[in-house]
Amino acid sequence: AVDGTGSTTGDGASLNSLTISEMVSNVSAGMATNVTTADISDNGNGTDVQVTFNAATNENSVGQYRIMMVKQANAASFNLAAAQSVSTGLYSVVFPNGSTNYSPTLSFLAKDVSGANITNGQTYVTFVLSIADGTNANTNALSFASNSLTLQGIAGIATGVMISDIGNPGAPDLNVSFNKPTVESTISEYRVMLVESSNTTTFNLAAAQAVTSANYEMISPNGSPNYTAAFTTGATDVSGNALMNGTTYVAFVLSIADGTNAISNTLSSGSNVLQLQTIASVTTNVMALDTNEIGTGEDILVYFDAGIDETTISEYRIMIVKSANANGFDLTSANSISALNYTTVSPSGNTNYSSTLSATATDVDGDAIIINTAYQAFVLSVADGTIAGTATLSTPSIELILNDPVNTAFQQNLVTVLTVVNQQLYINIDGNYMNEDLQLTIFDVNGQLINNQNINQSENRINLNNTSKGIYWAVIRSGNQLWKRSFLIGK
Repeated sequence: AVDGTGSTTGDGASLNSLTISEMVSNVSAGMATNVTTADISDNGNGTDVQVTFNAATNENSVGQYRIMMVKQANAASFNLAAAQSVSTGLYSVVFPNGSTNYSPTLSFLAKDVSGANITNGQTYVTFVLSIADGTNANTNALSFASNSLTLQGIAGIATGVMISDIGNPGAPDLNVSFNKPTVESTISEYRVMLVESSNTTTFNLAAAQAVTSANYEMISPNGSPNYTAAFTTGATDVSGNALMNGTTYVAFVLSIADGTNAISNTLSSGSNVLQLQTIASVTTNVMALDTNEIGTGEDILVYFDAGIDETTISEYRIMIVKSANANGFDLTSANSISALNYTTVSPSGNTNYSSTLSATATDVDGDAIIINTAYQAFVLSVADGTIAGTATLSTPSIELILNDPVNTAFQQNLVTVLTVVNQQLYINIDGNYMNEDLQLTIFDVNGQLINNQNINQSENRINLNNTSKGIYWAVIRSGNQLWKRSFLIGK
């Protein structure tokens, strides 16, 4: 101690010693300064947070720095005592190494001082607690608060986007399926979009965000692991064009940020490429006629109306089926028939077609076509593979049984021409029979009488203007002799 004259008293040594001890015990660890935080990623956890601070001026007094994340609502009351009571595991440690500043990124396991995970949508303030080294300082020091930081990431990205044709006959429709992101809380809605494959190279996030609501399908997140959007008749692509068969599309999913947990939208990768395909147009009004008396396939003429849209058809296949098997003959059966056992007709833009089979034509079983066997004709429309992807099978014709081959001169030679032109039936008679009493009768396939008259000249024209399209029979009698043929009226 020092007396009033400046002399040291006898207990000076102990007083000096006490003063030095008290002084050492009150030395505070150096304080970290300029604490700032930044959102550097979009993972929705601690790895999004980078903390930067300047080292303490006297860093030799610091054993470690403890970075503490505090919810903004609690920051005003967070002081040195509160910081010193924070449990291990609820702060991040940085060991001094002589650097002038530090910029650690937190762990994905990082928590705030209350024990809650660091997450999007929460506002935080950061503090750095300097822990005294115990030698050069015995008192901890707490930094000033950092700036406020609210983690706002990007909306989760939809994955596994797949596009598939629904397959409703004739309709340009499809489904788009996708998997939800790992974190769906960042998303307010999904927008499912179709882009023509030729435009995908320029379709990006900016383009997706500019698509109007009429040109995408919206899905609200509901926690499902995956979602499906249906584009049905009337749906459009992102350009506002109606979906069309024969056009190829790629699907994208735009995730719209919820504005709290995320502020940036994201666009998925493109799906597989899909070309919309319809079914081949089906033929109608299939008829099979016995137009000769040879007793082979050459006797059969098959007539049918063309498919409405022949661009969907690569070829027609005429198939002759035994009537006993016709009820079980379906599209699967028709698709499996060997090329040796059907007759091909190429589409040419006609409204209808007729084809006389060859002498060697067979039925679908590969058996020769013979007399006294009941047959029915089908026509398979084979899909073109671009606009249409599925074939169609017509309904069967009425039953046909080939007549016995002609065996008299009257049957072989009587008629030289039988044809229909503009609903006029032309029948030319061999001159050797003009002196006979020839009676012409015309019936439909149901046996209803259509016309009955005598023939008395070599060239005859019968007006059938008021007769419906279909198969008819012409029968000419002379005494006990009979000649008959079927013919077709098409219009």
